[in-house]
Amino acid sequence: MSSGVASGQQGLIASPLVVFATGQSNAVLQPAFSWSPNRRAKIWNFNGDDGNIGTAFIPINPRAISVTWKFAYEIARASPGRDVCLITIAFPAKSITHWLSGYSRNPAVSPDIYANIQNNIGPALAACGATSIDYLLWWQGETDAGDVNYPSRFETVMGRFRSNPWFAPSTSIVIFGVGVAGFTDQLARAMPAMNVILQSLVATDPANRIFVPSVSLPASPYWDLSSPGHMTASGYDALGSLAASMANKLAKAQ
Repeated sequence: MSSGVASGQQGLIASPLVVFATGQSNAVLQPAFSWSPNRRAKIWNFNGDDGNIGTAFIPINPRAISVTWKFAYEIARASPGRDVCLITIAFPAKSITHWLSGYSRNPAVSPDIYANIQNNIGPALAACGATSIDYLLWWQGETDAGDVNYPSRFETVMGRFRSNPWFAPSTSIVIFGVGVAGFTDQLARAMPAMNVILQSLVATDPANRIFVPSVSLPASPYWDLSSPGHMTASGYDALGSLAASMANKLAKAQ
C-alpha cells in the first residue's frame, strides 16, 4: 500500500490511498446523477485529451456518477481518516494495443495511452503525497472481443506497469467484465466469450487480482440498451460499490 505525507497545498492527509483507473469508455462515462460524494475522495483533473497533464486533485461532481468515482467513494468510506486520490487515464473505443509500445512513434494511431499514464502519474502522486498506487481498476476489452492474444497482451501491459516504482507487487488489480446487454449478432456472442478471457486473467495472480462480474447486474435498470455495453447511472453507482466491496475483501486477504 502507498504511503506519503500530506501536501498542504492540496489539503490531503498522511497515508492517502491511491486508485489508478484506466480502460475504455466505461472507465470515463459520467451520466447525470444526484448524490453526496465523500469529501475525502478526490479526482486528478486530467481532462481526457491526448497529451493533457493534470494539475490538481478536485472534488467529485455531485451531479454526475462514474464507476471509478463510486469505487473511490466506497474506499474512502471504508477507510476512516484516510483520503483517497483517484487518477483516471482512459480513452473510449481503444484496443489494448494502445497500452503497448510503439504508439508515441506513430501519431496516425494515437493516443499512446501508456505515455499519457506516465506523464500524469508522477505529478499526481506528488500532489497526493504518495509514492505508489494501491488499486488498479481495469475496464477494457470491448474493442478486443475475440482477440485470442488478449491474455498475453494484458500481461505485457501489467509488466510495463510493474517496471515502475509506483506499481508495487501488492497493488490490487480490479478487472471489470464487459457488458453484454443490447448487443446483437456476433457481438452478442463475442462479449460473453470476452468475459471468460477477462476472468481467466485472475489465475495468473490470484492473490492480487479480482474479476468483477459486471453482468451480475441485470439489464434493467443497470444497463443502457440504447448504448450497448454501457451502463446507466444506477449501473455505475451499483457496480462501483460492488467492485470496492470485492477489492476490500481482497486487500484484507493479502
